[in-house]
Amino acid sequence: VVVDDDASTVLLLQRTLEKTGCRVSVAYDGVSALDLIRREVPSLVILDLILPGLSGFDVVASMRKDPALRAIPVVILTGHQPSAAERAALNGQVKRLLMKESLALQNLFQELTALGLAPKGLPGGPA
Repeated sequence: VVVDDDASTVLLLQRTLEKTGCRVSVAYDGVSALDLIRREVPSLVILDLILPGLSGFDVVASMRKDPALRAIPVVILTGHQPSAAERAALNGQVKRLLMKESLALQNLFQELTALGLAPKGLPGGPA
């Protein structure tokens, strides 16, 4: 599941992941994201922090409280510079916190590969 309120970011991630054979579902706000995650129980969530309705922080907190969702890996991909308190709140709750402006798409895939979350055929992932 890819969650971001920026349609161009969602489209870029969706197209790239789908080219590798991944099934990608998308949401553009926190409430829809949580509903989608509950319905589909995905293998990975790529999540922005600043979203309409329900923030990415709240989505992560809700997921970690739900036994059916607690083990789903979450990678944060955001343009928001989290404060020290926000980083502390996410520590241990997400696999990685990545900043959009400092991250090329290829680097995102390398991060997913390093975490063991990259599907076959993903650029920088397993062959």
